[in-house]
Amino acid sequence: MTAIKTDHRVDTSMMEVHASLTNVWYEEKVLEDSPLWHCSECGLLWDRKSYAEDCGEGTYLECSPLKRVKRNHRSSFPMHYGGRYEHMLGSPERYIPAATYIRQSYGRVKISG
Repeated sequence: MTAIKTDHRVDTSMMEVHASLTNVWYEEKVLEDSPLWHCSECGLLWDRKSYAEDCGEGTYLECSPLKRVKRNHRSSFPMHYGGRYEHMLGSPERYIPAATYIRQSYGRVKISG
């Protein structure tokens, strides 16, 4: 599936990774006048080309239990940043995110076909 650039534009933000020799952290970076992209199959509008490309086949991380879940053209999905993995005897590995953001589509364009 492909992402198609639209003439719709929004102000949005993204998490930018920073690192030092001893630490990794994320900071919010504002993107002004960013174009929207739509999924070529379902028409959902996203502020990132990669979100539109992965709309159907992409995955997101389900934290408990820890597994990858297919997005299946959902209009929103969670995205986790930072965090740690927790190992407990007799239990499956658990991921505890430091921050979670719900990525929400900006609507849908009509796909002619």
